Amino acid sequence: RPGGRIETQRNSLSHNTYVETGARLISNTHFHVINYARQFGLSLRPINSHARRKDVYFINEQRIVFNRGVSRNFPVRLSSSERRFISYFGIQSFLDRSFKYLFEGVYFSDFVNVAPPRLRSLDDVSLYQQLRQSGVSPGAISLIRRGALDSIGDGIESYSALSSLRQAFLHQNLRELYAIQGGTDLLASAFADRLAGKIAYGAEVSKIENTTQHVTVLFNHGGSAQKLVADKVICTLPFSVLKANHILSEISVQKQTAIEELNYTSVIRVCLQFTNRFWEDAQLSGQGLTDLPIMFCNDVTNNQSKRGGILELFISGPSARHFQAMNEDTR
Repeated sequence: RPGGRIETQRNSLSHNTYVETGARLISNTHFHVINYARQFGLSLRPINSHARRKDVYFINEQRIVFNRGVSRNFPVRLSSSERRFISYFGIQSFLDRSFKYLFEGVYFSDFVNVAPPRLRSLDDVSLYQQLRQSGVSPGAISLIRRGALDSIGDGIESYSALSSLRQAFLHQNLRELYAIQGGTDLLASAFADRLAGKIAYGAEVSKIENTTQHVTVLFNHGGSAQKLVADKVICTLPFSVLKANHILSEISVQKQTAIEELNYTSVIRVCLQFTNRFWEDAQLSGQGLTDLPIMFCNDVTNNQSKRGGILELFISGPSARHFQAMNEDTR
């Protein structure tokens, strides 16, 4: 099938809803994807803003429905300044402020090539360590890590502050998120239709040979060995596959090191379908962030039909491996 890591599930779902088990979100900075979607006549629908709805936090066995401007007793120990700021502006704003102070004086140009020497020390400390060194309390960290930060790698103790800084700069111009109306697989299908007759399905690549003049791809297709010579080749195989099969030859030491040493985390996504969007009736966004093994959930149908809805649990790292080890009934 076309699509790679794009996969849209529609079977057995009611109310004409669908769920993405692969890529879903497109940001305003994804210029090429947006341009292709427009060329193919696909509709990009903004993900509904949750500005007027509340997020739910479940921390230390206490449920918090956050109301901006209303002081409350958070179930963690915060400094007085942290408590005032979070009570009035919210946890996301506190996270944004922490990153602003953490990386003050750093510019996007610092990440065009290799990070400059003045930043390389950030690669020797985890994001958790850097936040602590910048004065953020353990209690405040336990709030801001829920959701996106802990979904990377095995949590904020597992990746460097420099890696986090790079991600923050990649998203600094993010203003809006979109989803393709009808499902992301429509984009893959549109490409496949445009390239009809040029895609070889079931072609198993055995070797990619790289020289200064050209690139040769050796592969098996239809029971016969074949090769393709090109000026350039884009290889999108996961490093875990490349590491095991050694199909790349004549690549730089830096690329080979990345292939051999880059770790992949574990992810489990659980989708729960409901006939009614009860969270909207309660003026909730559908987003819940917890310190439980389920980690966090989100409304992944907020740009679809309003008759039914799907909440997705996104579980990663050690929690995902814990779930994976269970049998189906226990899970």
